[in-house]
Amino acid sequence: MSVPALSRPAGTSRNAQSAANARQSG
Repeated sequence: MSVPALSRPAGTSRNAQSAANARQSG
């Protein structure tokens, strides 16, 4: 998920993105 959040639509579920970010973090 190297794509910046700005590039993604604001309509997408932020929760899902947050979860994905946490997964990459560890």
